Amino acid sequence: MSAKACDVRELESEIDLHDTAFYSRGVKVQAERRCPHCNSLVYSRRHKLCGVCAEPLPDACLFSDEQAESVRSIVDEERARHREWLQKFWN
Repeated sequence: MSAKACDVRELESEIDLHDTAFYSRGVKVQAERRCPHCNSLVYSRRHKLCGVCAEPLPDACLFSDEQAESVRSIVDEERARHREWLQKFWN
């Protein structure tokens, strides 16, 4: 048997991930954001400091107040749902 390697670069031109909604909540893939100080990838738009160099991130790398509140409410809802699920099995 032989294995065939898949070259992902061939697929990039065929699929535009930035226009596709992947999650049920309507979250869309965004262009990557990088820290202007160390050029590392910003993994979370919820944190005000870069996770690599600890420098403050510009507002363009962070969620707006409206987006942050939306994320906060989704996280709270998911935590409550998880607690309810745990109660079913631990009581």
